Amino acid sequence: MRTCRTVRRALLLERYAATQRDSGWPAEAVATLREALALLHEGQASRAQAVVLAALASALTRSGKLEEGAQVAARAVAAAGAAGATDVEADATITRGLAISYLGPAEAGLGPLRSGVALALELGIPATAMRGYVNLSDVLELLGRHQEAARIASEGLELAARTGLSRTLGAYLIGNLAEPLLRLGEWAEADQMTARALRAVPEGIFAATVRQLRAELCALRGRYDDAAGELADARRAIGAANDVQYTQPMRYTDALIALGRGDLPAAREAVAAGLAGAPLSWDARYAWPLLWTGMRVAAEEAIRFRDRREPVPAELTRRCADLAAAAEQLATPAPPWLGFRALVAAEQARAGGAGGAAGTQPWAAAVAAWQDTEEPHLLAYALLRLAEAHSQAGDREQAERAVQRAHAIADRLGAAPIAQEAAALARRARLSLTPATGTAAGAGAAPAVQPPPDELARFGLTEREREVLTLLAAGRSNPQIGQALFISTKTASVHVSNILAKLGVSGRIEAAAVAHRLGVYGPAAR
Repeated sequence: MRTCRTVRRALLLERYAATQRDSGWPAEAVATLREALALLHEGQASRAQAVVLAALASALTRSGKLEEGAQVAARAVAAAGAAGATDVEADATITRGLAISYLGPAEAGLGPLRSGVALALELGIPATAMRGYVNLSDVLELLGRHQEAARIASEGLELAARTGLSRTLGAYLIGNLAEPLLRLGEWAEADQMTARALRAVPEGIFAATVRQLRAELCALRGRYDDAAGELADARRAIGAANDVQYTQPMRYTDALIALGRGDLPAAREAVAAGLAGAPLSWDARYAWPLLWTGMRVAAEEAIRFRDRREPVPAELTRRCADLAAAAEQLATPAPPWLGFRALVAAEQARAGGAGGAAGTQPWAAAVAAWQDTEEPHLLAYALLRLAEAHSQAGDREQAERAVQRAHAIADRLGAAPIAQEAAALARRARLSLTPATGTAAGAGAAPAVQPPPDELARFGLTEREREVLTLLAAGRSNPQIGQALFISTKTASVHVSNILAKLGVSGRIEAAAVAHRLGVYGPAAR
């Protein structure tokens, strides 16, 4: 009787651990499952032992303890086989495939993942098959195989609809389908799908996954207030869960929003918070965007110092070196992660003020890396920076070619921030955004269309403040600005103070430099 009670207690602990794991507390789930396993006889193969081992393997893998996770999963497969528990065998096989994939090479885990899904489907265990679809599509996305990841996620969603799992595991698959669509540039489809998912009122982690992807999509489109709202909803849905697969993408989106609003300190803090205490191991896929954004923020800060003709602080240079060192530690299991490594190196060169070949070569390497992926948005970004570097080096032909491709891709995607920055670069460098007849702006890109030059929109300047900034950028003093606009010198001074605050700069010289970078020019000072 005591043995039966012990087994029942072990199985109850396993169920409790499942709740902990699904609530985003994998480390606590591991502790609970170790307690459950200790209640069972080590050398006695049983279904209960297989169940607890399989759950422990899953929790260890979710906690980033991949080697132990793979080992425990293999024990679970063996115990399930000995006990004739083929349903548990399917579950443990899926976990083993996931752990192997994240240990690397990622391709090595695809076989077990596919086998586990096939066995679960054969046995008619939809929940286990759904977990397999979630993990298989996730690994394919890790490998940058976006089209295949989307196809597998779609298959899983069809199963979810047939078996009533759409609001639970199916919500994960909506995220696993929306993410590759977002990377592929299929933004309208990703938007519609996630909006439909939210109408089904998913809960907890499931809602957070969908909300976070929508937040990132809004940020990429330049809709920063919408992005912040989606992110706030995602955080409410996730509660106190601290799994980096949720927290790091949210911090990345925080940084994108802050960058878009011109708030470099907030962007820097978001990156630092995202990287703090996070293991740079199997979660490299979430750390890479943060490392790139951190180096991008550093580059923007360095440019601001140079605009003010001030030396770049040693602390900023050290931060760049730290970010580069962290990037060297991260795995690059697939083309997208090689692309991020190239972006980090190029941003570091930009932060250092590299010019000529030293300025163009890193961005040319980044463009080449992103051309090997299926991700047009980051290709457009790399092309934009390459155009900027060519322009600074005096190579108008190469600059024009790159800016045309960047603008055309961004315009097709609806990536307003990149399109607007490309238009601003074209204006100040006197480059055409329209390719000559018979040339292409880029593979699959629609013909470029000149957007209205509204590069200052994100700063929220009034029409009068825009007029004042134009004169300020031309070197006019406050009395001269007042005379030109028929306002008092005191009123002109108030407008200048408001402009400095909105641009996030500390003086007139820096404001003029920002204006010039954005293509704002005025009449020469008299």
